[in-house]
Amino acid sequence: MNILVEHPTKNGNNSSEVAAVSGQPTRLLDLPIELLQKIISNLPVSTIPNFMVNRFLLPICEQRLYETIMLWGLPRRTLRLLETFILRPDLALLVRHLTVEVSWANGSGECHDEVPDVLKADGVEALSLAKNIVSLTVDGFGDWMKAPAFSRFRDLLSNLKLTSLTIPWVPDPTYDLESLGSLEYEEEDREQEIVAEIRAVLQTQPRLEDLFFPSSYLSERILSILESDLLPSDVPNLKSLQADPRVAISFLAVSPGLESLTLFNTSWGDGLFFKLKVGSATIRSSLRRLAIRVWSSDEWFWVNLDKVFALFPNMETLYLAVDATTPYRSVQPAKYFFEKIVDPSRLLRSLQSIEFEYSSLLKGLSEVGMESVVALKTKCPHLKTIITPKNQMWLFQHGQEPSTDSVPTLVGPISLRWSQPESLFTDLPPLDER
Repeated sequence: MNILVEHPTKNGNNSSEVAAVSGQPTRLLDLPIELLQKIISNLPVSTIPNFMVNRFLLPICEQRLYETIMLWGLPRRTLRLLETFILRPDLALLVRHLTVEVSWANGSGECHDEVPDVLKADGVEALSLAKNIVSLTVDGFGDWMKAPAFSRFRDLLSNLKLTSLTIPWVPDPTYDLESLGSLEYEEEDREQEIVAEIRAVLQTQPRLEDLFFPSSYLSERILSILESDLLPSDVPNLKSLQADPRVAISFLAVSPGLESLTLFNTSWGDGLFFKLKVGSATIRSSLRRLAIRVWSSDEWFWVNLDKVFALFPNMETLYLAVDATTPYRSVQPAKYFFEKIVDPSRLLRSLQSIEFEYSSLLKGLSEVGMESVVALKTKCPHLKTIITPKNQMWLFQHGQEPSTDSVPTLVGPISLRWSQPESLFTDLPPLDER
């Protein structure tokens, strides 16, 4: 079907019907607004400005560009965005999911002297214009949960109705040099305060469904207090959690509706597994997606993988990322670790999709091969999709019986960033270089 971008007809006729009768090309602007929104939402971001010259498509394009903004590690692009919010408050209202880098706000960072006059020092005034945000990640503030300098940001956060939030890096008081230099410093009191601050932030967001807790070097004492003090009322609607396993354990017992769990790299062992086993009993029936990042050298994990899988029998989606980024040439290839998950996967009778990622500094180690893929399928009768390193997707036909004769269909390579120019993932140059 040929599609032309033209202005709608003025005579009130349904020109798409006329086009169908006469055999003329269908005009894009005659399509329903819902269909136009769907088309624009599936376009590469870099192509959308080409459509913004049309005044009918302009608001749809702006909604697509501003609905989700991810500027992690891009402080200068964040400055430009917040300046846009001040100049165009209507665009700020379009933002729903926001990730920004504001290292300049606390007087540090390489661009702290480039803050436009229209912005306040912390950028909170500009952020407050994005009143419809439901997902927020603010990087570069440091520990904004306590410092007096960030009181305005905490007030802003309490007024938002978020469904997704990233907790900032939480400093362990044992290594807090400023506190250590104070004669009034009491380590136990500060540990209690840290847990209280975490809970206070959570309590301001009763609609929270997705919580991202970056890896923090929290002491066993803080983790113990968090586990004992955290209540179901702190996270009444939590459905997705991303955290270090030691931190995640505190949330499992109070989140019976948890559907997705992401566990970061850690050193696995009997003690950690026991706590995870006790905590996971609450989410055993609800969890549908599990993601684990693990080091290739973690011997305990690879030996006891069947025990880990057995904790989540109703899992439908599994993501396993193996970190083999070691300079030593003795590292095993991806196929070795992929085959490690084949036999334990028999415990996952509901598994439908698995993504296996492998990262290494050495080349030529990422191949998995069809034999290993078929072997995994024989263990998981409902498995439909397998994604292996190099973005290869393997598909099994619906209803295909698991056997050694099964032949999967290879679709690939695939990529989520194929359509985005590299410039979107790099920061702007300094002012004096533009």
